Amino acid sequence: MLQRAKEIGQVEAMAEFAADGAMVLAETGEIPVSDLRTLRDDGRVAAWTPKTVWVSCDARFAVSDGRFTAADGKVGDYVTTWREDSSGDYVWVHNAKALDDPQPENTPLEAPRDDEIVVEALISVKGHVTDCERPAGSPPPHAASMRETLSPDGRLSWRWSMSGPQRIFRLYAWTEGAWKLVLDRQWPMEGSK
Repeated sequence: MLQRAKEIGQVEAMAEFAADGAMVLAETGEIPVSDLRTLRDDGRVAAWTPKTVWVSCDARFAVSDGRFTAADGKVGDYVTTWREDSSGDYVWVHNAKALDDPQPENTPLEAPRDDEIVVEALISVKGHVTDCERPAGSPPPHAASMRETLSPDGRLSWRWSMSGPQRIFRLYAWTEGAWKLVLDRQWPMEGSK
């Protein structure tokens, strides 16, 4: 999707790779994919890099989280949920992101010595697959204010809410024979800082 965003713009690429009914969990509330094109797209593309991916046993659902750099150079965290479509490609279902507050300071790097080898970036993604045995019982309980999506194989459960001053995203995975909270993101809503 990043390459396509460079070609046609980020908003257009997001719309192109979205599942029916996909939602962006923005600072101001939920934005349906059908309304994405109303957002201003100045053609500058943010960069993003996943650091962790959880995949259901049947590989039909996945959740990635990582870091992004906005077009203006600011950085933050994101979470995207994905599902396999009828063609076997992945389309995104939910996307949420938030800038770091405060932003990290840019610390200039010292010039390398002549005898040093410098590696500027090494990207590694930590991949996880849920257990394939059947979960015992139902997914873990969640607050009534949170909405839940359960993967069809019943091994990934993500919940989100836009309540009070927070946007909340939680991912539970059936792993090591139990439901475990493997990702917990809480970001402020606009005006709540």
